[in-house]
Amino acid sequence: EQDQDAWTLFVGLPIIHDPELEGIRQSCYELELDAESGGAVSFGSARYRYNDQGMDRLKFLRGELEQLILKTPVFKSF
Repeated sequence: EQDQDAWTLFVGLPIIHDPELEGIRQSCYELELDAESGGAVSFGSARYRYNDQGMDRLKFLRGELEQLILKTPVFKSF
C-alpha cells in the first residue's frame, strides 16, 4: 500500500525544478494512462503493477533514471 501511494504521488505531481526528472516522471505518467486505457499495457498481478509490456517500459525508464543519477553531480553549497 505504501509503495502504491509513493508511486501515485510521484506520477501525479509535476517536478518543476528538474526538467530531465520531469521527463521521466511524464513517461511514467503516460505508462499509467496506457494501463488505465487497457491497451497493450495493462495492470498486472498483485506482485507487479503492470503486465510484461508495461514492466519492460518501466525497466527502460529505470535505466534512464539510473543514467540521469550517474551524470548528475551531487553536492551542496552553503
